[in-house]
Amino acid sequence: YPGVHLMFEDGRLTRIDAVGEVAEGLAKPVATALSIGEVTLSPFGETKNSIATKTGDMFTVTPHKYSETGSYLEHLPDGGKTGIVIETEGDAVTQFRVGELPAVQYVEGCL
Repeated sequence: YPGVHLMFEDGRLTRIDAVGEVAEGLAKPVATALSIGEVTLSPFGETKNSIATKTGDMFTVTPHKYSETGSYLEHLPDGGKTGIVIETEGDAVTQFRVGELPAVQYVEGCL
């Protein structure tokens, strides 16, 4: 499926990425919904601020490795084996990924 990338390690699926295209401040969707507990997001229909409003302190925000205006919104539960990372450029969501730790945190994806 265009815009969806899978990561396999040692023959196991460890991560799924959904990549959008930023246009006029919002991304065009390739995926529809992301559920975190009782919160459901449509990441490419959301903004960084709307995600923060809906999820409270569920995500930790860190600077993007390659962009001065980008950031990572990370949901990595303590003691958990899986996580979610949403990437933004300015206020627009550009991509998100779900998967096992540490694969979900790899900035470059597959090498």
